[in-house]
Amino acid sequence: MIKFNNIYKTLNSRQILSGVNFLINAGEVIAIVGLSGAGKSVTLKHMVRLISPDSGSIEIDGERIDDMSKADIRNKRSKIGVLFQNSALIQWLSVYENIALPLRQRTNKTENEIYEIVSERLKWVDLFESKDMFPSELSGGMQKRVGLARATISNPKIILYDEPTSGLDPVTSRKIDRLIIKLNNEMKLTSVIITHDLISALSISSKIMMLHEGKIIEFSNPDNFVKSNHPVVQKFVNSQQLM
Repeated sequence: MIKFNNIYKTLNSRQILSGVNFLINAGEVIAIVGLSGAGKSVTLKHMVRLISPDSGSIEIDGERIDDMSKADIRNKRSKIGVLFQNSALIQWLSVYENIALPLRQRTNKTENEIYEIVSERLKWVDLFESKDMFPSELSGGMQKRVGLARATISNPKIILYDEPTSGLDPVTSRKIDRLIIKLNNEMKLTSVIITHDLISALSISSKIMMLHEGKIIEFSNPDNFVKSNHPVVQKFVNSQQLM
């Protein structure tokens, strides 16, 4: 469960979030959409307290994280996976080593145990045969899949996606969508996805939230979202050329 209670945030003298309230229940897949500068990334960063609110409170699984100690927030972050927009892979490590890194840093598992866990996750994302390759040798879609494997390797309860289909062709984008659905169903995750890709949002999310000028202007299931009477929502929907 993720809960924002009246969150306000100003950055560089600009109001980014203005009284944001929402509740994401366990197991939901929520897509956050909006124009550039609407506050999507700032919202996501609040969920792992890379940014703290100016006022209001944030709860993860019933615990406030906005006033947690550094030690407690580190422990809370260990239960949250993040897929960064650029995948954030370490270029001098192989695919296998990138995925194994969180297990080596955060657990006391043996190398044999790590090999079994990483190998299983590589098979999930259909990259076992590429385990010895380096990020620079991979396509954009393959890099996203490595990032997704790494984000889920510690079996988090929550996973946050920052533009998972950004820069990918439509065919590869839909492959990433299917993989997100598969992982969410098999691992019983709560997923939050920032995206400009409405086709992706409509196909994988249980609800879509649209931010505009720091406020939530729509938060509904996909069917109701595309039928919204809000002019900003309609302009966004019509710009996507949905088939």
